[in-house]
Amino acid sequence: MALEGRWHKITQSEDDANYPGARSSHSVVGVGAAAYVFGGEFEPRTPISNETYKYHHDRRAFERCAMIGGAGGGVCAWL
Repeated sequence: MALEGRWHKITQSEDDANYPGARSSHSVVGVGAAAYVFGGEFEPRTPISNETYKYHHDRRAFERCAMIGGAGGGVCAWL
């Protein structure tokens, strides 16, 4: 069984506080109707802090995850 898919360009205003910005060296995982974006770099060899964003496919919008907990552990909460 072959998988098929289509690419869609994701656009959102850079003025939006929930926009993660174009980046490289990040991780993305799809879960249900959402995609989660973690970390990455805006400039080569300059990592971004452990930012995590959730992309809602149905709304075509990002939501920033707030980390709750101390260094070395914590949970991601959607505000």
